[in-house]
Amino acid sequence: MINILKPPARLAVVWNNRDQEDALTTEYSRIVRKASNNHPAESRMQSVEPLLITPHFINIREYTFTYRQQLDSTGLIGRAMSVSYLPREGLGYEQLIDRFQ
Repeated sequence: MINILKPPARLAVVWNNRDQEDALTTEYSRIVRKASNNHPAESRMQSVEPLLITPHFINIREYTFTYRQQLDSTGLIGRAMSVSYLPREGLGYEQLIDRFQ
């Protein structure tokens, strides 16, 4: 086994979870899931729980912060296109842009 972290190293894990109580964000997530054919990143681990149950990490702390972006339609499309697993051309791309507009 190769150890990447050696004591007394620290590890920070960051998740950018979408607020599913917000209607626009919920629809954005639906569009992205459909356009990405349910890419695994869209159902990624969103919890600190696996770190809590492993003996490899101790003294775990969890912090939650709210982050909001104000985007116009160009910014929203730009934000979506920063995701590597969405189509960049062809019919899938055209449908994605149409859904966002």
